[in-house]
Amino acid sequence: MRRLLTVGRMFLAVLASALCCGAIAAASASALEERQATGPAFGSFSRATGIAVDQSDGDVYVADGGEDEQLQVFGSEGGAPVGGGPASFDGSNTPSEAFGFRGEPVGPAVANGKVYVPNVGKNLVDEFALNGMKEYEFTCEITGVDANGPSCLGQADTGSEFREPLGAALDSAGDLYIADYGSATVYEFDPAGEEVQSFASPLLGSPQFVAVDATGDVYVQSYDKNLVEFKRSSLTGEAQEAVQIAEGVTGVAVDRATGSVFVDLGYMIEELDASHKVVETFGLGSVNGGLGIAVNEATNVVYMVNESGISRFGQPVLVPGVDTGSASEVDRTSATLEGVVDPDGLATTYHFEYGTTAQYGSSTSASSAGAGTEGVSVDAVLTGLKTETVYHFRVVAENENGMKFGADETFETGGAVEGILTGQADDVLATGATLNGSLEPNGFDTHWFFEYGLSEAYGSNTPSQDAGEASETVNLQATVTGLEANTTYHDRIVASNESGVSYGLDETFTTLPVPPVIEGVPGVSEVTRSSATVRATVDPKHSITSYHFVYVEDSQYEPAADDPYAAGGAGMPVSAGAGASAETVEQLLSGLKPGTTYHYTVVAINQSGRASGADETFTTAAGTPPTAVTGSSNEVAQNGATIDGVLDTNGLPTSYGFEIGTSTDYGPPTGLGSVGAGLNEAQVSLALSGLQPGTTYHYRLTATNVDGTSYGADETFTTSVFASTFATPPAPLPFVAVPSIAFPTQPKAVVKKSATKKKPRRKSEAKKSKGRKQARRKKRK
Repeated sequence: MRRLLTVGRMFLAVLASALCCGAIAAASASALEERQATGPAFGSFSRATGIAVDQSDGDVYVADGGEDEQLQVFGSEGGAPVGGGPASFDGSNTPSEAFGFRGEPVGPAVANGKVYVPNVGKNLVDEFALNGMKEYEFTCEITGVDANGPSCLGQADTGSEFREPLGAALDSAGDLYIADYGSATVYEFDPAGEEVQSFASPLLGSPQFVAVDATGDVYVQSYDKNLVEFKRSSLTGEAQEAVQIAEGVTGVAVDRATGSVFVDLGYMIEELDASHKVVETFGLGSVNGGLGIAVNEATNVVYMVNESGISRFGQPVLVPGVDTGSASEVDRTSATLEGVVDPDGLATTYHFEYGTTAQYGSSTSASSAGAGTEGVSVDAVLTGLKTETVYHFRVVAENENGMKFGADETFETGGAVEGILTGQADDVLATGATLNGSLEPNGFDTHWFFEYGLSEAYGSNTPSQDAGEASETVNLQATVTGLEANTTYHDRIVASNESGVSYGLDETFTTLPVPPVIEGVPGVSEVTRSSATVRATVDPKHSITSYHFVYVEDSQYEPAADDPYAAGGAGMPVSAGAGASAETVEQLLSGLKPGTTYHYTVVAINQSGRASGADETFTTAAGTPPTAVTGSSNEVAQNGATIDGVLDTNGLPTSYGFEIGTSTDYGPPTGLGSVGAGLNEAQVSLALSGLQPGTTYHYRLTATNVDGTSYGADETFTTSVFASTFATPPAPLPFVAVPSIAFPTQPKAVVKKSATKKKPRRKSEAKKSKGRKQARRKKRK
């Protein structure tokens, strides 16, 4: 496969190069034979979908597949059709539906009084013929190829084979060709409606438009814009292997009289000879978005249809040669445009088009370039232009055969004030700088000032000053203050005179950085027994800044020292950003001591230095040691007892124990245990063993957390005395403690009250009891 590189494309490449670099030489202009658009475009369509020419009378047929759904017919010059035929018809007399072409008519074919209209919505092709009244009548409906031959009206139809037919063509023998998009095939039918052969190839893809030359070679444009040729065997007439000959094609037509193939490339049309070489390009600039082309073989006129209507291109004629030159003598408001025009023996006029875009909009008056046979230099003077403005221009030449446009060129007018130059700022400080520049008044009363700001939108300016009317360069200087530190600023000169306003180029400078600023300490909050949240206000002054808090206990604070917080701690450094305004920052200090006064301050650091805030203080909440309440004793025996108590954790993990002894000196705690921070009141108890009989013991509950230890009140109990008949018990064993904790089921546990102590019996009652015991012993004896 090869892509057709045409002369037209090469011409565009050269033209683009010339537009870019101004490389077209003025002396190279020469006259050319070109097809010219003849007359304005004609016709109006809701959506054109194909075009054909009746070679018998030159009428032009356009399928309109939009809302109108009709076939429009025009004369060869754009007027009414020849012989008083219909201007359009919608196929409403077709038998398939009462709505005619509903379903979108597309690329038609016409010859010998018959018109074939593919209908992509109905997957068929309608045939119409002119009657004696110059009206089209439906004659046949072709739905494809089946076992019974063509499916025309009145014949058996076993089912449609067309799948979205898009284009039709007729050859010199009257054979009909249908480009069927859905089946990726082009079908050929003879005049009797019998299928002759079909054309398909992997190169083809989905066919859209089809054309046939005088030798029977078939040209097919695919929906994806490839152009493929199927050559015929000179012996058998069968199609040979397909050859792709072009890309980017939106329409194809064949002039069987000359053998030329016309290819619509969307932006211009190329004429190819039998060997596929380009012999002509035309329509550049006037052909856009082509929707089909056709050719009148008798007149060699090419028709192209697009959304704007139908354009006509006649036979090649001699038009002037033109070359756009350069602009000279360009100043503030004027310029001289130059070019070359070659009349080539025909009376020729020229003018220049110009404007601030390539659509121009203005033109000079027409002037004569004569009727010579060589290129002549032409020019025009422009005045009243805008200062400091880019203008587009081109030379346009015209003779009796048509108009020729030169390439687009540009120039830029000078500034109202000449020699304007923005210099580099100096004496740049943290909040100010001196701006510099220069200009040349050149005899005009000139005023100037500097614009400056954080972007090229500026926003601020210095006072306007008079530069006078001097002819030499005047140096300019202005001081600006109130700037932000470590910030990049833009500046430029703005100068004006009677011709207008001119601007110097943009320059930049960056102010110096400064240390951060601490703007007071907002205070402290959320102070607890062991933590506090401290805050401060830090202004980074446009430099990347970090901060942290330092703190120390009041007892360790040394105001006169270089670092009064040296004995304390510091929070982790945190970024404060690089903003332009003060921000409140904070840190949580934890692990503090309860009931303690702390000194603290904030320290902020950036590339230019550090800053510290004022000294501030806070005092943590008082400590909360647990509460211990010694409970009662019970189950007191000769060598054992159970003691209990209640403790309140005050929200901190707490350990506890009982101190026991024969005096208030007690002994080391026993029955050690712990309770979590989540409990407020907890009942605890301890079973004692190995006690001395008849002995009074002192005991109390102790409880400890991080904030301290609490002691319950002293309580006592006395163990029972053993009888004298019993052997003296062995030496007492050590205490055996079995702690027992009864956890409350309510949010606030109720301390279990100790059992009411039994009152001691009076001595008389004791004697009576002793007497009864002795009587029982004697009786047993």
